[in-house]
Amino acid sequence: MKNAFLEKLKESLTSVLPVVVIVLVLSFTPLVDLTGYEIGVFCFSSFLLILGMGLFSLGACVMSQGVDKILMDAFGIVAMVAMTPLITIQLLGFRSVMERQLKSRIAQRKIISAEDDQIINFM
Repeated sequence: MKNAFLEKLKESLTSVLPVVVIVLVLSFTPLVDLTGYEIGVFCFSSFLLILGMGLFSLGACVMSQGVDKILMDAFGIVAMVAMTPLITIQLLGFRSVMERQLKSRIAQRKIISAEDDQIINFM
């Protein structure tokens, strides 16, 4: 089990490390203005992400295959963890657009309604 956990940590590390390197390289260019505190928080959260992805993929593989047959490739789990924030942001954006359209339709109905006593000044 210890070897399987180390294998999962290694997979997580190889998937997260390129992004960490890119962010750290960009943080020393004039394109991005990051303080030392922000860089430290980013590195610590990257470490926790690697550890969490390793534990999550190990648990998912153990539950699906059993203790004796742990999957050696957890790319799908790594992809799921990487895509979850993007999908969440897209869903929140979709909700915002739909809310705005609904409010616009309600406002249009109020303007068009016959019993509306509002005076609209277009100037």
